[in-house]
Amino acid sequence: MGRKAVLGATLVVLGLVSWLSSGPAAAAARLQASVTVLESAAIILTLDDSEIALGSGQPGETVSDSISGTVASNVPWRLTYQASDFSDGTNSIPVSCVKLNGTDLGTAVVLGYSGQVYDNMQPTPETGFKFEHTFSLAIPGDAKPGTYNASIEYTVTQVP
Repeated sequence: MGRKAVLGATLVVLGLVSWLSSGPAAAAARLQASVTVLESAAIILTLDDSEIALGSGQPGETVSDSISGTVASNVPWRLTYQASDFSDGTNSIPVSCVKLNGTDLGTAVVLGYSGQVYDNMQPTPETGFKFEHTFSLAIPGDAKPGTYNASIEYTVTQVP
């Protein structure tokens, strides 16, 4: 074997060894990961009364009753309501005849079918936010005699 053949064979063997020992190109980078675990939202609405007892009155008069309650929350919150018209099964009195006055409301709120009573209230987990609300119904002058019922539902939710 000549010198050129030995040199060529050596280069082929070295190339083969180099090719076998080289793997795919690679690079590594390390990332740090973090997470913040938040306290679970805890919102409690307690109403001291189970009904709004407006009593009775004549057409053109205003009847009222007050309820009280507490919201305890470890997150910012809002209080909303859903309401229905008053009905005796045949006749109705619009819910818009009701005005709501109470703790931290400023001016009276004329009720609709839904609305907001408080918004973006700060957390009060230990003592709670105590409120009193007075519902006043102005009985329309053309209201027919009867016992009328309506529903008013309060809901407390976390402010996003």
